[in-house]
Amino acid sequence: MRLEHRNHENNKTMKTTKISLATVSAAAMLSVSACGAVTDQPASEGVDMNNPSAEHDRLSKMPTIDEAVQRYEQMEQAIKQQLTQSIPSLANWEDTHDSVGRAGCLNGDGETHNLSNQIVRVQLPDQQFEQAVKAVGEVVKQYGFNEKPTQFRNSPGKHFTSFQNPADSSSVFFAASKRVVVQVKVGCHLTVDAKKRGQPRES
Repeated sequence: MRLEHRNHENNKTMKTTKISLATVSAAAMLSVSACGAVTDQPASEGVDMNNPSAEHDRLSKMPTIDEAVQRYEQMEQAIKQQLTQSIPSLANWEDTHDSVGRAGCLNGDGETHNLSNQIVRVQLPDQQFEQAVKAVGEVVKQYGFNEKPTQFRNSPGKHFTSFQNPADSSSVFFAASKRVVVQVKVGCHLTVDAKKRGQPRES
């Protein structure tokens, strides 16, 4: 009986240790992402890795990742201003400073970025959701995005949409549930060094 009891206690300890390690690992991964470290992720959607030379040439005609991030940060501010103007209850915006991160693309010659989530802690009435979507669309179309979004979910109290930029595979996510959220993901753009080099790095 003592042996069985001791084994039972050992098993509990092992399970607790595994859970603790998993929690620490998850926290570490989130911490790295939040700090903006480049993560080892697959190339972003919209980049043809079978023809890196052609993709490098195509991306070289576009802004660098730093320029793109700056431009989309301006767009993000414009979205918030337009939403507030259209729906005054969407006024007290907060920068959550989460979901921020960057990842390499095109064999490290480019990067993708996630901008920080912008939120308003109000529940948008269902009847105002389409008005809000229209307001977002009016802004993002000026930055090359499709004016009409893809709707992931549109049910009472829960609305999720996404606007896409076909030129660089960037996305603007707009959600309204218990709070209103705007999130911008910047698609693959060359780094300054890669654009100066003028050709893909040697593999």
